[in-house]
Amino acid sequence: MLLFFLTSSCMPILFFQFYGLYQWCYGSKENKPIAMQMLNLSTCLSLVAVAIILFVGISFILKHNTDSTTVYADAMITTLSLIAQWMMSKKYLQHWILWIIIDVISINLYISKSLYLTSLLYLVFMLLCIKGYYQWRQTLNKSIWSHSVA
Repeated sequence: MLLFFLTSSCMPILFFQFYGLYQWCYGSKENKPIAMQMLNLSTCLSLVAVAIILFVGISFILKHNTDSTTVYADAMITTLSLIAQWMMSKKYLQHWILWIIIDVISINLYISKSLYLTSLLYLVFMLLCIKGYYQWRQTLNKSIWSHSVA
């Protein structure tokens, strides 16, 4: 059953890969590439509501259909990963921050399971996310600056 859950949880990520590619290439109203953007309050609140619903649903499925000893951590990582994938598809700068949070949770989870090499891998992912955040923020700031000057 756990293998089924892991496989089925990869399907939304695969969907978001294609959805994100489409959004990045044709996501604007003019069917042109979308621009990098910041989250607004209403989108942020909607994402929190979706995250709560996903977390409860995924926790329930894991608790009743798997032998996971870390149901809530697994559910949190899956929930936040789905939200982060969607945010990345829409080019929200803050998706990097969410990936950093996911990596911190993952590192702690894998250390608690004595999976030290996997923890190290997620540390590398986290460092890449920090770099990505600063690069995107710099690009966004230049874009905002060039639009305000023009």
